Amino acid sequence: MIRELVEYCKEADRRIIEVFIDAENRPPKALDLFSHVLNAQHIWASRMLNRKSKFSFFHVHLLNDFGDVHEQNLVLLREVVELISLDEKVNYIDSEGLHCTSAVRDILFHVVNHSTHHRGQIVTMFRDSGIEPPVTDYIYLKTS
Repeated sequence: MIRELVEYCKEADRRIIEVFIDAENRPPKALDLFSHVLNAQHIWASRMLNRKSKFSFFHVHLLNDFGDVHEQNLVLLREVVELISLDEKVNYIDSEGLHCTSAVRDILFHVVNHSTHHRGQIVTMFRDSGIEPPVTDYIYLKTS
């Protein structure tokens, strides 16, 4: 199921990026929030792979970089799923400097859930700006 959720996240993010690229009146807060989504995916994947992250949680990416960062994240997340046991424990330092330990399966679930939460906020910002949002519901993407 975790692999399917990572693939769902990939497709949902791809659809959000397409709308950002095609839209004319992009809400600036939505751009910042999607940067945060990409950054969090990267940071968590880096933690699980015991690598240094390239980004902070609130680094702002240029729209033109969304696709590349998205693809880099997919490579990292797929590497995690293929190379690390879902039950393996990962030690890391969180954004507040606390030492933490979590199972890979829990981290991956968190990454997907966090991304879904913020995509929902972005969809609301799209609608408020007159932009038609993409369908990103898991069940729809799973069956299409």
